[in-house]
Amino acid sequence: MATRYAVSPHFYVFCLPVVEVEDQHGFCITGVHVYSSETGSWVHNEKRWSGNIDVANDPSIVYLNGYLHFCAIVDGSARRLAAVDKEGAARTDFRVPDDLDVCFIQQSQGCLHYAGFDRGDNDDDVDQLLVYVLKDYDSKEWILKHSVETSHVFGGRHAVSLYEDFDWIAIHPECNLIFFTLAWEDITFMCYDMDHGQVKVICNLEESKPPYFPYVPLYEELQSLHK
Repeated sequence: MATRYAVSPHFYVFCLPVVEVEDQHGFCITGVHVYSSETGSWVHNEKRWSGNIDVANDPSIVYLNGYLHFCAIVDGSARRLAAVDKEGAARTDFRVPDDLDVCFIQQSQGCLHYAGFDRGDNDDDVDQLLVYVLKDYDSKEWILKHSVETSHVFGGRHAVSLYEDFDWIAIHPECNLIFFTLAWEDITFMCYDMDHGQVKVICNLEESKPPYFPYVPLYEELQSLHK
């Protein structure tokens, strides 16, 4: 029996204009512009956020449940997550788990995931990889989904420079798999299985550098399914 997938062919483009805030030595989002391929037009909303919000340096962005989510700097604090809906009207920002380094947001199994590293008591070593999931969007409560000693994930290495040797790739959209790279002698593409605690080397990327763009398949309806 053929399986049919209900996938919308439409897409949205979000534009978040910013202005420089001189007294805070930073930038602030002044509005939201959203383009819909379904209507073929832009929606412009200049309503300000409740505070000064700017997109953080973290490159991960997630569109889920009608909201665009991104790591944000709110009133000088980088420990926040912001979201805006596809009309550019509903906006919110909320806290993420504290004291994690090199953080990353992804959509997996229909829920927002937040991963990062806990350095513990020694700033020179990375202690644990922690993965949280946001199952109740209304309460904004993060639940710890998985934790593992980073020496296990990094092949026994304790002293790994997260900002120089490590890069996130993706969390699998349907499985508990984390894809990342480590820069040893060359750049190594790796996978960590949260369910089984297994680390796998996928391939050597040689001199490849980020950004890396995961491919998300689009299952369109095919005429051959009706034969």
